[in-house]
Amino acid sequence: MKIVVLAGGTSTERTVSITSGTGICKALRQKGHQAILVDIFCGIENVDWENPFPSEYDVDAASEYMSAFNDRIEQMKKERRSFFGPNVLKLCEAADIVFLGLHGANGEDGKVQATFDLMGIKYTGTGYLSSALAMDKGITCLLYTSDAADDLTRVD
Repeated sequence: MKIVVLAGGTSTERTVSITSGTGICKALRQKGHQAILVDIFCGIENVDWENPFPSEYDVDAASEYMSAFNDRIEQMKKERRSFFGPNVLKLCEAADIVFLGLHGANGEDGKVQATFDLMGIKYTGTGYLSSALAMDKGITCLLYTSDAADDLTRVD
C-alpha cells in the first residue's frame, strides 16, 4: 500500500509526534508498504510526482528534515494562513491511506479528520466527531459518567 504517515504539526507534542511517526513509517516499510513520512505543517517542497512513494526511502533523513523546522514553528505559524504544508494534501490524496501519527491540538482534535472526510481521504483512527469529543476532557468526563455512556457501550 501507498501510505502517508503524517506527523509533526504545531502542537507542543511535535517532537513526540515526529518520533512516533518515524517508528510507524519504519514498521510499515518493514512490512513491505510504500510508506513516506510527511510533516503535516511543514510539508515537502520538492516531490517527485512520477514516484512519490519510492521503494527506496530514507525514513531517518525525512525525520531529520522535519526536525530541522522545530525552532522555527512559532514564526512559521505567524507567517502562514494554511495549516497544511506544501504538497501535503496532494500526497494524502495520492496515498491509499493516511496513517495519523499526530499528537495534540490540530491532530487529535478532529480538524484534520474533518478535512479528510470532506476530501474523501482515507485515514486511520477515529472520525472527526469522536476525536473532537475525546480531546475535550470536560465533555469526555460528562459522557463517561452519564447515562449517555451506558447507551454507547450497551450491547443488546
